[in-house]
Amino acid sequence: MVANERSAATARMAVAGFFLLAALYLYHVAGGYARYASQGQIGPNVWPQIVLALMALAAAAELLASARALRRAAGSITVGQAAAEATTEPVREPGGGSFAVALCALLVVAYVVALPYVGFLIASVLLLPLVLLAAGYRRIEGILAMAIVVPIVLSYVFERLLSVVFPIGLGPFEEFTKAVYHTLHIF
Repeated sequence: MVANERSAATARMAVAGFFLLAALYLYHVAGGYARYASQGQIGPNVWPQIVLALMALAAAAELLASARALRRAAGSITVGQAAAEATTEPVREPGGGSFAVALCALLVVAYVVALPYVGFLIASVLLLPLVLLAAGYRRIEGILAMAIVVPIVLSYVFERLLSVVFPIGLGPFEEFTKAVYHTLHIF
């Protein structure tokens, strides 16, 4: 049992460390968007930097909590107990715990890579159901509703109300996104 706790804490530390480094790097990248700010308006760097700062804080908190859990697990077992557990511990199948977290992290990386090409709306509609399925949600009607409603609401709030422009994609993706945005009076 303690070996499972150590394994889980180590996996959480790795994922939290990845997200902390990613948030810090992207915070720096988003700072470069300040040059596109119009006079008297919030620059396109502000909202991403706020979200990334919160992400970095959450990742740092998880990193610290996981480090404490790892320290607790390491201190509560002897070397002999660890050896006995290592030889009797069952093999875990993919699909739970660390695997789901790693899959979600890979999906976020794929999302970031695809974003400039397919745009925020389409990339988000594709990402949300995949992340929800990886996280264990199985109610298809709820997943589909969230996949459609959440990106549209976010687009409306950020594009229309806050004047933060999201990527709209290239070629047919751009045309589709513009058609949806015009239909919904987002722009």
